[in-house]
Amino acid sequence: MRNRRSRHWNGRTRAPDAARCPRAAQFRLHPAWHHPDLFAALDIATGKVIGKVSARHAAEDFRDFLDLLDHEVEPGLAVHVICDNLSTHKAPAVHKWLVAHPRFALHFTPTY
Repeated sequence: MRNRRSRHWNGRTRAPDAARCPRAAQFRLHPAWHHPDLFAALDIATGKVIGKVSARHAAEDFRDFLDLLDHEVEPGLAVHVICDNLSTHKAPAVHKWLVAHPRFALHFTPTY
């Protein structure tokens, strides 16, 4: 009797063994396996949610979300954005945008 598990799985890592299953790497890198980014904001006064979904983790996408917030929020209000410590939130493109829009303030969650 053959051990069916050894044919398809590498016993140490529980990942498909590329030598025995040549198409395994192709399936592992499929774009559907990557989670999209969700940028969301909550206006606590009205309960309105402003959101944007992006396929990449790029500074340009975050900057586009900040542009969306700038157009959606009344011009006289200060905007406080709470972010995690992802490097795209601290990129030079985002920093330039924040200098040009002083009503925005970024607050970062603590690192562990």
